[in-house]
Amino acid sequence: MRTRTATGSRTAALLLLLLLPGAAARGESSHEWYPLSLGDERAYRIHWDHALQPAGEAAVRKFSMGWSQERVVAQGPFSVRAGRPIFRMDELTEEQPLDGSPTERQDSRYYVASGKGGVFFYQHDPGAAAEGVWPRFRDTPVLLLPGSPQVGQQWRAGTLLQGKIEVDLRGEIVGFEDVEIPSGRHPGCLHVRLTGRPRGWVEGQDGPGRIVGGVFEQELWLAREIGAVKAVIRTDLDVQSSSGEKVRVSTVSKSRLERAPPAS
Repeated sequence: MRTRTATGSRTAALLLLLLLPGAAARGESSHEWYPLSLGDERAYRIHWDHALQPAGEAAVRKFSMGWSQERVVAQGPFSVRAGRPIFRMDELTEEQPLDGSPTERQDSRYYVASGKGGVFFYQHDPGAAAEGVWPRFRDTPVLLLPGSPQVGQQWRAGTLLQGKIEVDLRGEIVGFEDVEIPSGRHPGCLHVRLTGRPRGWVEGQDGPGRIVGGVFEQELWLAREIGAVKAVIRTDLDVQSSSGEKVRVSTVSKSRLERAPPAS
């Protein structure tokens, strides 16, 4: 089965974008570790390491670098769970393979609420009619971060749905760590780990393949009143075609904050 390495790339990138905050703090009820504010922008530098390994063969690796730029563009319905409105975030990601292959660009849109009740990712219901310019959301959002995170705390984050892929996420607060990146030093960052086992289907060059195993892990380092300053995602998908051929699609992506909006 010939499965595109971009399959793992898009899966990992999509999960990454859902978990990176989009703005600096504005207002005391915004979550201090994951602040959101209308109109703010930020940029991340990202490095990808992709691997495609058919059963019994050596892995073929592909390296890329690029960036993502995100902006909070609209404020929508009120989230009772978060105690704050839901914000719409638009994201542009550009990935340039180092082997000279064409650059991949992806536009994405997400809906997040961040407040004292926690940080929630809202997923739209494709079977429901839109409410004005806003989609109709599913009843249960994904809890990305509890309202009062404590070291050692664990929680069931919920099921992330992306196309034909589902991931049951679990969260854990690992601890506090200092982070130093080219754009600056950030002491006392909150280290968060999210893990899950993907299931469902992915598209390959020979048609859809079923996910028969694998793991997703994301580690985030959140700076108070800034948001994510560093993130590492590891995704392994064991995919089986209708003819029984198996292939492992792996991606590791590492991102760091390049530019954040000025603090208020």
